[in-house]
Amino acid sequence: MDTPKRSLVKAVVGELTGALTLFLVGVCLSGRTAEIGLLTGVFYAIRMGMFVVHEQIWTRIKWGKVRRPRR
Repeated sequence: MDTPKRSLVKAVVGELTGALTLFLVGVCLSGRTAEIGLLTGVFYAIRMGMFVVHEQIWTRIKWGKVRRPRR
């Protein structure tokens, strides 16, 4: 089970990779660095927040989890 801090770090690393990809593709296609940078930043800030919320909700749902036997 992930802590909220771990979920946040996972979200940041994953989203930075996606943001860089989106930014580079956008700049290559349009040549508009400032506009693509703003769009990428806003999109991934919202997406990262939604991912953290999503992860925290799913950590509380017991469906589909396998309990480890106590030793």
